[in-house]
Amino acid sequence: MVDTLEQRVEVLRQRLAFNSDGSLETIAAECQCTLYDVVTCLPSECWQRFDGRAFIPVMADLAHWGEMTVIVHTSDVIVEVSSTIPEGKMGRGFFNPAGAHPLGGHLRADHCRDVIFLTRPFNNRQTASIVFLNHEGESMFKVFVGRDADGELRQDQLERMRKLAERLHKEGV
Repeated sequence: MVDTLEQRVEVLRQRLAFNSDGSLETIAAECQCTLYDVVTCLPSECWQRFDGRAFIPVMADLAHWGEMTVIVHTSDVIVEVSSTIPEGKMGRGFFNPAGAHPLGGHLRADHCRDVIFLTRPFNNRQTASIVFLNHEGESMFKVFVGRDADGELRQDQLERMRKLAERLHKEGV
């Protein structure tokens, strides 16, 4: 019987080494752990972690990538919006996307503990995303690299993702 978080994480690590496909939120619920636990149990070549302080610079950079898919996944709903990411600014404790834009709202940047750059298979297709995690290790939202007309990941966005990760690493975020 698996009783402790350490035991659950070890079972999770073994499971993901064998097969990392599937909804990470579903896997977290099944294993009674956080999304952060699931991500960090994936093979190390799949993910790169940055401190939540990267929230604002990442959002600023994403505003220049073109159309992407933003997903908010809770236990009750999965909302997907395909759109460009608007530029924004901080105000009244929130990061606020600017202007009249399909993707709007108010994001608590200071609640972001981790920014994870993630590449992995999902439903037999390669995916690439940036996952914003809160202080509980759960998803705030995810931004997925777009796909071209052939359904392949957009190479320009993958390159931007790689360069942004390099820049954040150099800056020590």
